[in-house]
Amino acid sequence: MTHGRTACPLPRAARQTVVALLAAAALLGSPRGAAAGTAPDIARLAGVLEWNERLERTWPWSGAWVFPIGNRLDFTIPDGDVPRYQVNRGVSSASAEGPGHQGADLANGRAGDPVRAAAHGVVARVQREASGGYGVHVVIAHRLDDGRLAYSVYAHLLLGSVRVGEGAVVHAGDPIARVGQTGRATTPHLHFEVRVPEDSTLRWEKCTAVDPVRFVSERVPLGRIDTWSSPWVEWAEFGGLAPLGVAADAPIGLDQLRRMIGRAAARDAGGLDRALGDGALASSTPAAQPLEATWDQVSRGIRWLASVPRRLAPNPRGLKAQRLACEERLGIPHPAREPRALTRRTGAPTLADCCLLLADLAPPAGDSRR
Repeated sequence: MTHGRTACPLPRAARQTVVALLAAAALLGSPRGAAAGTAPDIARLAGVLEWNERLERTWPWSGAWVFPIGNRLDFTIPDGDVPRYQVNRGVSSASAEGPGHQGADLANGRAGDPVRAAAHGVVARVQREASGGYGVHVVIAHRLDDGRLAYSVYAHLLLGSVRVGEGAVVHAGDPIARVGQTGRATTPHLHFEVRVPEDSTLRWEKCTAVDPVRFVSERVPLGRIDTWSSPWVEWAEFGGLAPLGVAADAPIGLDQLRRMIGRAAARDAGGLDRALGDGALASSTPAAQPLEATWDQVSRGIRWLASVPRRLAPNPRGLKAQRLACEERLGIPHPAREPRALTRRTGAPTLADCCLLLADLAPPAGDSRR
């Protein structure tokens, strides 16, 4: 079955509905979520990668997604010197006419184009040999924004092109391989799958396959008016720190602040509740009215986060741009180094301010430390 542009992305009205649902679910969820809560019970991630404490500590949240080939927001339009892609074959169920197809074959008639990670995650499986139906392939495990587990699969990759290893942390857009024709493939293309398991102990091949084009379309970041905060807010959306499409210039709620800092930390957020004070605990009760965070609470949250291991993606703009943005917006070149200075600020902290502050604690691009 062949699809054209109509397969991707969803109409904007539908995407805005999805954004509202995701934002509501994210604000109601705990900082760890269902996937994190069940993680210690997983003997092997995706049924193949041995689970250990390092994986739990470094496995990032997955918020926004991108398409793995071509234009990251819409593969049906050209991207620089990379021609547009199309869906040559979509997901179909097994029938008397054939065994069915559990992914989308994305093709533009040539091999060698870069393949990128569709979202933040941990590489659970790498096969570098060209044998078998999938040929050279990579499987990435994702901790979804709503707490569920998902696997993305990239198959028929070019022999010798895989750039990642099992257990490695990857982030949305990271190059992982190139389009090839290995395995059972008659033409060069990327076979792309997304699987969402109902049972986290199953191997990835036995988990339910969903339409990957639709799945990614529902999670592609919405276009924002280009402002000073755009790179940092998008960075937070990809890391599951901020819900997709949330108003960046609105005052940040205490629950939102707790969610952002809790997800950035690589340990239980119980200490964060104590750091934020009694107000944080009170705001988490269903009957309480939503509370706006204060600069004092932001300062205390950043101080706490600076003292614990973190699972943050690399800084989105580099250290120089980070310093300049902090100086212009907050009057402090490195607020993570002097968070108490934040308490002198007036007005309400916004979500964009907090995205900028969290990025000040992120490693520079190319640094694997968390």
